[in-house]
Amino acid sequence: MDRYKYDLKPRLEIPRLKTVKELLADELRFIPTGPKGSELSILRRNIAYQMQLLQFLIETYQHYNVYAAVESSVYRVAVITAGNLYENLLYVSCIIKKIEEVRQIRGFYPKLQLAHKNKIISDNLREELNAIYKIRNTLHPQEQEDLDLYEFNQGVADRAGSALNDLLEELLINFGVAKPYEKPGVLKICEFCQAQVMYDFCQNCGAVVM
Repeated sequence: MDRYKYDLKPRLEIPRLKTVKELLADELRFIPTGPKGSELSILRRNIAYQMQLLQFLIETYQHYNVYAAVESSVYRVAVITAGNLYENLLYVSCIIKKIEEVRQIRGFYPKLQLAHKNKIISDNLREELNAIYKIRNTLHPQEQEDLDLYEFNQGVADRAGSALNDLLEELLINFGVAKPYEKPGVLKICEFCQAQVMYDFCQNCGAVVM
């Protein structure tokens, strides 16, 4: 049954998002499937759902004009979602590598350090992920005394998305499902308008993206 058939609310028309199935077969193909209900099976699907949300947020702020306060909130949620993805991807990568220590640690920074120590991510990526996560953490209640919500702008959201691209690319290469000279199936940047795109053409300006 079409769940929209009897829903009188108009649908928000946005460019096509990748399905969870497509994300699992492409960007997340380095994560073993595992038996249904297993830890890896659950983790990979949860990560795919979060990636789909991030794609929706990026498409929303790139293609629609919304009230400034709402737009700022979209950027913030995009950064938060990207941060959650960093932590989940680092965790699942350690599980795949059988680094059991990761199960005993809490928080993003220890996972980041553990992944770096085990050569899952590069020096530069460690620094970039840590920098973006520090921006994300300014949203914690104890950090909000000096918080300017308008610091969460498109530039920050795009930076968070680009770091996710870099993380996925390094993981695809690290786990042997992509070679350094290949372009894994992750978000790309249009050289003409600098928009993040998911296919071989830019849905923002129409340019072909190689």
